[in-house]
Amino acid sequence: MNVNRFYVFGFNERSILGEGWYDLERLGDGPPFRATSARATLILPKFGLQELALICCARTKTTGQPLQVDLVDPRGQVTRMDLCSEAWHIRRYIPPEPGQPLEYLEILVRNPWSPNRLLGSSDRRLLGLFVSAIRLCCV
Repeated sequence: MNVNRFYVFGFNERSILGEGWYDLERLGDGPPFRATSARATLILPKFGLQELALICCARTKTTGQPLQVDLVDPRGQVTRMDLCSEAWHIRRYIPPEPGQPLEYLEILVRNPWSPNRLLGSSDRRLLGLFVSAIRLCCV
């Protein structure tokens, strides 16, 4: 039997956040989200993972280029994804052995950006992916 677990940022996401996540933010009237640094970790529950879906976006108008992201599991399997617009996207990760437990998933941003460098802001963070929610499909 498959079980879906939803983690909505600003509500119940803290148990799955490892290193590399910034505080909760919101752009205009959009959903709350957390930005990743250049590297962020998701700590996965100890269930067999069938699929993980991220609801995420990137600041492509600000950076002038697609955001390039690798999802890397403990076995070294890399799932590449590019976000080419500022719309909210659903990006899926399917493990190499669906149904097997995974301890974590690394989010590696190949081209992080800095508001300070691009916009002259006092914000010196290195930013990557903006994540609003995660769905885990587990067995």
